[in-house]
Amino acid sequence: MALSEEVIARRLRAVDQTSESIQTTSMWILHHRDLASQFVNCWTEVFRTASDPLQIALFYVANDVCQKAKKKGDSHVLLQAFAPHWVNAISYSRSSENVQKAVSRILDIFEERQIYSKSQLADMRAAQNDSNELEDNTLIDFDIGYLIRDVEGYHKGNLVMERARELLSRSDFNFKNKIKSRMKDRRDGEKFMGEIEQSYTKLTDFFGALAKHRKRGQHLLAEIERAKRCFTLQLRDVTVVED
Repeated sequence: MALSEEVIARRLRAVDQTSESIQTTSMWILHHRDLASQFVNCWTEVFRTASDPLQIALFYVANDVCQKAKKKGDSHVLLQAFAPHWVNAISYSRSSENVQKAVSRILDIFEERQIYSKSQLADMRAAQNDSNELEDNTLIDFDIGYLIRDVEGYHKGNLVMERARELLSRSDFNFKNKIKSRMKDRRDGEKFMGEIEQSYTKLTDFFGALAKHRKRGQHLLAEIERAKRCFTLQLRDVTVVED
């Protein structure tokens, strides 16, 4: 059964940290192990714009997939497909203490159960510590396509935020004056309560979307800095070759 990236991403964004959610998502991925490359790429894209709780949940899902894949001989493709994405995701989430605590627990399990080789685990642990040598290695795998999609996604988000701001600026939230001038009976009061609740929901949704957009902007800035380091590294290598 073919699965679109949209379907996979939607399912991954819905993951939470409950055992049921993690295990059912893990089994779903293992069931579609023939689409390993598609799954890990979607996992990475969702991870890059996820909140800290979702990033932890995604790490838990990947952990469960990798442990089960280690036991299943026909699922090793998933284990190896996730390997480089572990390093990049750990490095990407290094600024979050809560996420890194979860990562440390997972890496301890990987080491104890020998899920990955010693060299692979060393790369993962180094990603937590901002190793310069590791950074050079991970920058080699930098995908400009991800950066382009992030820029396009942020630009679209900016347009949505601007439209939302315009709508809010034209909205009248002065309910105090409305109540004084128009409320005459209980029916009017119920009507105003409905309008207030609707306005509150709109504002709450806007602030939530704004917070996500801001986080996406912070991720984008980090990726731009990473791109600059990548291009600097490539320029350095070219200079060495020319010399």
